[in-house]
Amino acid sequence: MFMPQIFRDFAFDESMSNYFENVFAPKNTYKVTESDSFYALTMELPGFSKEQIKVTIKNNVLSVSAKKEDAEITKSFLLNATIDTEKINAAAFNGILTVNLPKTMDATLPEGRMITVQ
Repeated sequence: MFMPQIFRDFAFDESMSNYFENVFAPKNTYKVTESDSFYALTMELPGFSKEQIKVTIKNNVLSVSAKKEDAEITKSFLLNATIDTEKINAAAFNGILTVNLPKTMDATLPEGRMITVQ
């Protein structure tokens, strides 16, 4: 899967200790696209409502978690400093989460915040 260098997925550990988790955990797919002014992360979260999805950013790590009675999904992405973290927004519709990550020239890193899923 093509992924811009701005993201580095933390889910790279393929050790035996994670084998069953990787095989039997609910699967979700994601795609990152880039335009001149922003990146867009689109993630499939079938069966989850927007109230069950949390998007946070802290220490330049974007985390997506979705939790309901019978399933839980967590995915984290390391961002570089070209993202304007104060302008990140997220929306979920029919099990598809879209997170827009505006680009910036300012390389300051904020402490962290919760992003409201619309």
